[in-house]
Amino acid sequence: MTTPTQIFFTYEIKDTQGTVLESVQQPVLVRLGTGQVSPFLEEHLKKQKPGEKSTVNLKAAEAFGEYNEALIFKVPIEKIPSPGNLGDVLTSKNQQGEDLHLRIIDKDEQVCTLDGNHPFAGQDLVFDITVVDPKVTAKGLDSGEPSEGFEV
Repeated sequence: MTTPTQIFFTYEIKDTQGTVLESVQQPVLVRLGTGQVSPFLEEHLKKQKPGEKSTVNLKAAEAFGEYNEALIFKVPIEKIPSPGNLGDVLTSKNQQGEDLHLRIIDKDEQVCTLDGNHPFAGQDLVFDITVVDPKVTAKGLDSGEPSEGFEV
């Protein structure tokens, strides 16, 4: 069997106590080898067949990484075009021109504290995954053609 290069799947992410953190029932397309998902999750996905359901337990470092205090920034409020509210996510650019997503975690009249960590960073997580047959789900997705969903 040839390993697919693209996979459609649905998922639910839970913490280790079983609390659902995110649930995606509309199939998403992942292009393998592009860094869209954790390498540990990608290896698991490669082994699944359409319609197959599985559970993957990932340590924080294998999922969204350990929480990194170096990704907390205090920025003068006047430097932020639209300061927003606690929990809002602002987008900025790093020195390489890549998008940075920074969550507002504290704010006063002078300083806004931003967190560049993924919201699930530092947490061991449980992924419930279902690989979906692309012939059933390709309508309405960006690729438009079922043949582009699951290549062998």
